[in-house]
Parts: sequence; structure tokens; C-alpha cells
Amino acid sequence: MRHAVIVLVAVSCLSVLARTQTAEELVNKNLQAKGEPTRSRPSSRYASRANSAARRGGSTQAIVQENLRPNLVRESFSLQG
Repeated sequence: MRHAVIVLVAVSCLSVLARTQTAEELVNKNLQAKGEPTRSRPSSRYASRANSAARRGGSTQAIVQENLRPNLVRESFSLQG
């Protein structure tokens, strides 16, 4: 019992000396870990091509997706040119 009280007092004294992080420090650490916020990139564009083999010849599809932040999306499909 006596040892438990001594350990409890020691832990409580050490916890007072421990340094806690502020909210600003946590946010800065999070931003550094993730990189730039998405707000800094106003738009993005993704393009891809797909080729398919059919019985009488293949076909080619081009797919383009453009995103404008926060929630605007435009998709374009082109079949065989």
C-alpha cells in the first residue's frame, strides 16, 4: 500500500512537468505530414486511354475528368477519335 502511494505521488509530480502540445502545434504537425492543403490547388485534370479488342477491330476510348474545387466535376468521353 505504501509503495502504491509513493508511485502515485511520483507520477502526479511528473505529469505536472510534462509539456503538452497546443492546438496550433497539432495543426502544424498535421499539415506538414499531409503536405499542401487541397485549397491551394484550385483544379486538377486526369486523362486516360483505353483500348479494347473487338471481333472486327479494336476501339479506342479517351476519358478526361476535370475537377474544380470544391465540388464541380466535368467528364468527357471520346470513342474512336
